[in-house]
Amino acid sequence: MGWDGFLYFLDRSSSDARLAKYSGDGKQLWSRPIPLNDKEGKPWADADGNVYILGTTEKSRTNLVRYSAGTGKFETLLTDVVEGGVLHDEEHLAVSREGRIFVFDSYGRMKVFSPRLEMTYRSEQSEAKDNEALEEMKETLEKEKDLG
Repeated sequence: MGWDGFLYFLDRSSSDARLAKYSGDGKQLWSRPIPLNDKEGKPWADADGNVYILGTTEKSRTNLVRYSAGTGKFETLLTDVVEGGVLHDEEHLAVSREGRIFVFDSYGRMKVFSPRLEMTYRSEQSEAKDNEALEEMKETLEKEKDLG
């Protein structure tokens, strides 16, 4: 149940999962395609009915998208560190009533963002994993440069 009183979940009845919104009595209100390749996590809605989904792009980059209740469109809020962003391999998401965003995995990695998307906390494990991903990206770019 979202903070706005509606139920949101990923409808996997088609080949491409969709975000679906349901009323309290179980009536489907709408269903929208999600602009992510892999979307395994649970969607979270804030008090205004904006819905957040954590997933990966076709290039396996972690992204956080939000479906805006006001515009009816998805927007990418946070991107992967290898794209210049702040996410990397997080698998789970939670959103507080006031819009604080928590992304985490099962290995002690966690990042917390304010409603304005400013990172307010990053665990040591997350920092180490982010730095590792950036080093791997640099090595790959150097190899490509040497071959080119």
